[in-house]
Formats: sequence, structure tokens, C-alpha cells
Amino acid sequence: TSFRAVLGGGVAGFSAALHAGEMGANVCLIEKDRIGGSSIKRHYPLSIVREYMISANVDCSSDPRSDGFWDHMNASLDSIPNKWMESLASRRVEIKFGSGALINNAEILVQQDGREEVIKAGKIIIATGSTPVAIPSLPFDGEFIVSEDDVLSSRKIPENVLIVGGSVLACETAVLLALLGSKVIICHEGKHVLEGLDPDVLLALESAMKKHKIKLLLGKRPVSIFKNDGKIDVTLDGEIKFTTDKIIQALMRCANSGMIDCRSGIRLGDRKEVLVNEKMESTLGGVYAVGSV
Repeated sequence: TSFRAVLGGGVAGFSAALHAGEMGANVCLIEKDRIGGSSIKRHYPLSIVREYMISANVDCSSDPRSDGFWDHMNASLDSIPNKWMESLASRRVEIKFGSGALINNAEILVQQDGREEVIKAGKIIIATGSTPVAIPSLPFDGEFIVSEDDVLSSRKIPENVLIVGGSVLACETAVLLALLGSKVIICHEGKHVLEGLDPDVLLALESAMKKHKIKLLLGKRPVSIFKNDGKIDVTLDGEIKFTTDKIIQALMRCANSGMIDCRSGIRLGDRKEVLVNEKMESTLGGVYAVGSV
């Protein structure tokens, strides 16, 4: 059968469903909340800020506290799910809202408002994303120490911020906050951010970040923190000490794979991620996984 089911409507799930529809498959996309999910707030604010700076001809660092800026940001983020749904509809992708659970390699159970429905498909793509996990020494508190998912959870832009991690999201978050006027420090245990890339690319990236006045403290990790009168006193390796307003962790994530029955035959990794081969197929034939899951 050419019928495909995609479980999860974030960036990866949307892309998978849209592409399958473009290739002529009959596709059903299952999402428990709204299309785009939490991934929209991770992947799109930086591009929205850049567009805002150009269109409004403003320096965002002097404008992020204005209602006009935040209204624009929220309206832009809120418009994305509708645009995605229009794109999916143009490819005749069916959308079902509800919590999905994998029954086997050809069936997904969808539950919503006490109703249950079994979706049958020749191929299934799992794209349920992941959730940030705090390291024990830096537990999330929702105010001073947050994850990369919660950078814009309030309308307050920190004057000083420490980002812990060297991932793509860490770098994008650093540039975003620098454009919004924050003084940004990145600390990362490795010798470079985004390790594994071509050395020339890494040098260009790090040079560009320095132009945004982002301070890179590489080969360092937090040793201790102390919350003090609305600020955070931080100590890094090498007795490097400074004070910041907020710490953003962009380190570990745990896959959202709870909808997979442990008896299904799908192997999971240490962080509950679905293990796949070079074709993104899991250990259960006909079931694939894409994105951060």
C-alpha cells in the first residue's frame, strides 16, 4: 500500500508528511497538540528577528522591550501552524489530532476526548521529537536556569546570559539573544562549538559569533553556581568567575518515545532515542524515525 502515517507534527514530521505527499503517497499526519509543536519556538525566532530588523529598519537590541516587537514575534510564530496546515492540505495530507501510540509496524492507535481510532499504514514514520534534560548540577527552575525550549517564555530579555553547550541550538540561541541586546557567553567542554564540521567552517562560524560580541569559553564547564539577589554567580573550570542573569542549557535531550511499546521490537538508545540504520529505518521493519527522536 502507498498509505503512510507520520506520528508527530513538528519540523521533522511536517517535512516527512509533505515530502511523502509530494511523492504521491496517501498520508495521515497525527499530532497531539498543534502542527509545529514546540519545535517552532526553537527553530524560527532567529529568522523572524532578522526579518523584523530588515523590514522595520530597527536595531533589535533597542527594541525588544517594546510591545510592537513582541506582538510581531508572537504573531509570526502563531501564523506558522496555519501556513503548514495549508501546505499539507495542498498535498492532500490528512491531519488527525490526538495522542498516538504505536501498536505494531502497520497500526497506530489514536486517542482523543475518550475516542479511539486505529490508523493502518504500509509504512510508519515516528517524528515525536525530544525533551530537554537538565544536568544534575544545573537543574531547571523556570526562571534563572532554563532550557533552549524556553528562551522566549517571557518578554524579558536578560542583560547577561550564559549558554551551556555547543550544539546548533546553542549557537542559534546565542546569536538570537545577541541581536536582542544580551551580552552572551557560551561555555562548552569541547575545543570548538559544533565539533565535527570542516575546520574552515568552524573558524568562520566562531569568527562570526565574535562579531556579534558573543564570548566563547571553550574547553570549560560549569563547576558551581550560586543564586544571589536575582543574579547567578558562576564558576567555570580554571577558576573563571562571573555573574549572569540567566543560564540556558543546550546540552542533553531525551527522545519522546514513550508511545512505543517495549515489546514492539524497536530498539532504543541510552536517551530513549529510536536507533535507525542509514535509511532511517528502525529495528522494526517498516517503521522509520526522523528528527530528534
